[in-house]
Amino acid sequence: MELWTKSHIKTLLPTIAVMIILAIVLKLTIGKKEEKIRMIPFQIVAVMLVVLEVIKQALAIADGYTDLYKLPFHFCSLFIFFPIITAFYKGKFKDNIRSFTTTTLAMLTILMLVYPQLIYPEWQIIECFDHFFNFHTVAFHALAMFEFVLIISLNLHKPNAKRDIKALLIGLGIFCFVSCSMAYILKTNFNNFYTCNVPPLEAIRLAVAESAGLTVAQIIYALCVVVMDFVFAFIAYGLYRLGLFVACKIKNACTKNKANEEVKTNVPEQKPEETQTK
Repeated sequence: MELWTKSHIKTLLPTIAVMIILAIVLKLTIGKKEEKIRMIPFQIVAVMLVVLEVIKQALAIADGYTDLYKLPFHFCSLFIFFPIITAFYKGKFKDNIRSFTTTTLAMLTILMLVYPQLIYPEWQIIECFDHFFNFHTVAFHALAMFEFVLIISLNLHKPNAKRDIKALLIGLGIFCFVSCSMAYILKTNFNNFYTCNVPPLEAIRLAVAESAGLTVAQIIYALCVVVMDFVFAFIAYGLYRLGLFVACKIKNACTKNKANEEVKTNVPEQKPEETQTK
């Protein structure tokens, strides 16, 4: 099981470096401005994701949907809908939607850093400019990852554990129900609900199917996927909060050191007392 390929190293690492540079520039230029200004880069990326998906679906329709895998019932299909809502929606559930968006983007970012081969295989990188669908896959996930970087760098989400976890439970629960249902109705591998593209886990699924029967194996497998989705979501949320905590501690320490240096600099130099002579 190969987590990173040479093609991922050559393309994804430079992409991440560019994301970090852009995030730093944006933080320095608009990081202290009001939210409607800080939200603009996120809005631009959210619109780009929707445009990419509209083109993809238009091409799929023109092709007669010969490949049902192109339908938006994957985990990453969440980033077609929720970032654009996060970017422009200002209603009652704004914070809940932003919480769900942030956590799911954190999940994608972790997968992109740890196991990018799971998100898109090496051949799609190699053939990125040979077919729009390959370009869409590579560009779409990079832009979605950049959205998470923007949320962090521009402080677009204020964590609240109770609200965030509630939003995650409801949102992920609805997604799993819809994605799993469509996977079995259309017999298409949305979110790995139908088969598993992680070789060791697929071997286990096939072994259970051989011994207990396909129906029983698929029920057990689908339930396992749901459990793994939720477990990974909570791990991602925990890592996200831990990262914010560490960053806050480092920032406070740097601010304290800077303040101490300024105090030392501003203290007037005391002149030595003149020696009294009798």
